[in-house]
Amino acid sequence: MNNNLKDDLKEISVLGQLAFSVNCFENYVLTKYPDKNWKTLLKKMWSVSSAEWIDDDWFYPMVEYMPEVIFDANDFESYGFNYLSKSEFNYLTDLYKDCNSDVNHILTVIIEDMVNVYLYTSISDQGEELNDLVLSLVDFLSRNNIEIPDIKKYKFAKWGLGKGKWGVNFDASVFSKLDLS
Repeated sequence: MNNNLKDDLKEISVLGQLAFSVNCFENYVLTKYPDKNWKTLLKKMWSVSSAEWIDDDWFYPMVEYMPEVIFDANDFESYGFNYLSKSEFNYLTDLYKDCNSDVNHILTVIIEDMVNVYLYTSISDQGEELNDLVLSLVDFLSRNNIEIPDIKKYKFAKWGLGKGKWGVNFDASVFSKLDLS
């Protein structure tokens, strides 16, 4: 599977690979924590492929959604959040309670590692660094017996269209298992 997947990833834009990775996260949390309400977080995550500016519209706000940030904050008022509301803070505090460190690991890979690999740089290759991060996420899911999303659903998001290798914006939330409306 990984050789075919690696070949498929070479054709898919950064936004397409990020959306595929959100799909991986969704499969993980819905399998491991089916009784928790992931809808608000997932709705925000799925917006990655439709953000006008990946940094201001998605990356910076999502960093504040990270479990490590939520738990590092002693309380909402004193932390100085720029994007997160108090109700979102309370929601995330409750959501992440009793979750293992794998949730933070996956979110770190998607939100920090995958976006930062090409943020404010040019992409001179076929996205090898991003491809490797996606493959590591897929391997992680496999080791944990979590369903791997169908990469073929994302093949329409091609390299070189729209914003170059970042790709054309699209509504990836249609791939969610949840009704995000």
